[in-house]
Amino acid sequence: MKFINRTSEISFIQKEVDASKSSFIIIYGKRRIGKTELIKESAKNRKLLYFLGRQVNNKDNLDQLSKTCSVFFNEPILIGQPFLNWDQFFSFLAVRLNKNTLIVFDEYPYFVSAQPGLSTIFQKWWDESLKKISFCKFILCGSSFGMMIEETLSEKAPLYGRRTGQIHVKPLSYYNSWKFFPNLSFSKFLEFYSVTGGNPEYLTRFSSYKNIDEAIEQEVFTTHSPLYEEIDFLLKEELREPKNYYSILKSLALNRNKISDLIEQTGIEKSSLHTYLYYLENLGLIEKEIPITEKHPEKSRKGIFRIKDQFVHFWFQFVLPFRREIEIGELNFLMKKTREDLPKIIQENYQRSATEIIIRNERVIGHIERVGRYWNNEIEIDNIGLNENRKEIYFIECKWSNKLLGGNVLKELISKSQRVDWNKGSRKEKYILLSKSGFTQELIQKSKKDKNIILIHEDKLI
Repeated sequence: MKFINRTSEISFIQKEVDASKSSFIIIYGKRRIGKTELIKESAKNRKLLYFLGRQVNNKDNLDQLSKTCSVFFNEPILIGQPFLNWDQFFSFLAVRLNKNTLIVFDEYPYFVSAQPGLSTIFQKWWDESLKKISFCKFILCGSSFGMMIEETLSEKAPLYGRRTGQIHVKPLSYYNSWKFFPNLSFSKFLEFYSVTGGNPEYLTRFSSYKNIDEAIEQEVFTTHSPLYEEIDFLLKEELREPKNYYSILKSLALNRNKISDLIEQTGIEKSSLHTYLYYLENLGLIEKEIPITEKHPEKSRKGIFRIKDQFVHFWFQFVLPFRREIEIGELNFLMKKTREDLPKIIQENYQRSATEIIIRNERVIGHIERVGRYWNNEIEIDNIGLNENRKEIYFIECKWSNKLLGGNVLKELISKSQRVDWNKGSRKEKYILLSKSGFTQELIQKSKKDKNIILIHEDKLI
């Protein structure tokens, strides 16, 4: 399958590689998000010296490096006389490096685990020798978020301050994910996306199926499928103390999403809980939400957390609680439950995708600076969009049902909008309604007369 998107990341890497100065890039992100493919795509038409970290001891890693260098630099002597330590390896590189070569350490945390203090050795060689070579181009890449931060990005990291750039590889957007399913309609693809999210590996695995039920049964609810144990590996390999992360994610899957809820549900102390949430948030598994109209969101106490990654959310709802049924192959009840609950999950993802849909139509709708959910003690609105400069506020409601959306929904949204305290008396109000099945003729005619009412059928403006 062809490589999809990542154009800005590729452009950045290639610019760094082609620059007339040394370069040191850190690439990180969770498992199967496409880090290695990004590197390979960026290295096209360039020499790639690629080292892959493995869960082996330091000697085995050095032997692997020796064999790779033997082939790349045509140095057969390295087969019989491999590098005995990392100083020998870096000394060799400093002498034998040539132009147009990109040096990559993939799964760098595995190298570090086998050789404690490796980043300090790396730092010494970078500072004293390698960075002075204008055509020296390094990429360190890894999935273990905690270790990548500790070794390369945090202020206490040995390699802190050495990088010339970093890339946090994140899931693909809705529309770029859709390119994996070019023959599916918007509504059909949304079913798949609500399970896979924007993870290229998951999208690729699901893309061979015509319906979501079959894909889920074969790719998730089958014990020999990689995705069945995917989250187990994700948490164990990328995060320390996985049992606490399990507890947090399990609670969030049950909509226990306030700090007080999480403390009660998990038994984790508040001081420690914030650290766990920080790692989950930076890894892209969860997100913190603040009502969009909050003037000082960083100080707000109204924040809640929810699982951001679609597959993680699906896994904690349908795999973890039903492992016994999956293990013994009793899937009838689970598939029935999945079919019953999936519409709600799709509704949530339609609401999330609304921001992308609106941005793609902003020439007609107008420019919106920020979009986010809104709630208070009385009401909840799917999304609100704000343009501070023009004092414009967009009230956004999404409905994923088989019924035509009528004037009653608009009337309710207008009523709720009057209870939103933001620039009252001087703001310009607009209403955006998104619907799976379309709108009544009465509402369509009303929108044609009032330009402040905007209707979107699936992802197309009416």
